[in-house]
Amino acid sequence: MIPVAERSGHCEIRAGCRVRKIETGNGDLVTGAFYFDPRGKEVKQRARAVVVCANGAETPRLLLMSKSNRFPQGLGNSNGLVGRYFMVIQA
Repeated sequence: MIPVAERSGHCEIRAGCRVRKIETGNGDLVTGAFYFDPRGKEVKQRARAVVVCANGAETPRLLLMSKSNRFPQGLGNSNGLVGRYFMVIQA
């Protein structure tokens, strides 16, 4: 899906960056993200849409780190269950 998204002209891949927080506006909508570029400089990126797909451990971590006045327990965590039942099963 990444090559398709890039060809659309509405997506850009920024390899080597680490997202610190998803930002929300006054309502329930996401307005962008704060991330560290490969040199460690913090960047604020505004966006109309944010796709969170950071694997089983990092997605809940990012949501919990994305606190605001509207979401004091983190994004999507009004019930306190984000990441609560995460398990790692080793084969």
